[in-house]
This record gives sequence, C-alpha cells and structure tokens, in this order.
Amino acid sequence: MPHGDPASEPDAVQGFISARQAGVLERAIVTLRECPADELSAQAHRLSGTLGTYQLGDASDAVRRLYDEVRADDAVPGDIDRKPTIDVLQACLDSLADSTEVLPT
Repeated sequence: MPHGDPASEPDAVQGFISARQAGVLERAIVTLRECPADELSAQAHRLSGTLGTYQLGDASDAVRRLYDEVRADDAVPGDIDRKPTIDVLQACLDSLADSTEVLPT
C-alpha cells in the first residue's frame, strides 16, 4: 500500500501548522477574555500547550507566565490581569498577519 512521498511529509505538516496558527491565536484570545476566573488556571495550562504545539513560542510563554501567576499560592484568580497576556497574543497575531501578507505586484 503506497504511503506517499516521505520527504514531503515535513512540508505538509509545516503547512498544516502554518495554516492554522492565526485561528489558534484568535481562539486563545477569545478564551482568555471570556473564561470564568475559576477556569483560568485550566484554560491557561491548555492554551500554553496548544500554542506551543502550533509553534507559537512567544504566545505560549506569555500564557505559561499567566498560568504560573494564577497558580501562585497567594493568587486570587478573579484579580488576575489577563490584559498583558492578551496583548502579547494580539501582537503575535498581528505579526503573523504582517508576515503572511501578499504584496501587490
């Protein structure tokens, strides 16, 4: 049974990841804006991993810092400021959009 060209598989995987990065960032932003305070720890943990999987290292690091802040012994989840993390994710999304724009010929 043929399995295709193994040499092109990494390109296909990278294409799959690249095509979905903007959507992953957009959903992460919405999740951080809308999730209840009592779910912030679980959502930040999940998002950090997802963003890392999609090769969005800066975004993943920012969400990991938020997760660490929420998990601190003296943390009050309802008092955690999510805006700095959301701003980092938005900057990553803007940068991604800038790098994928097609210039007119």
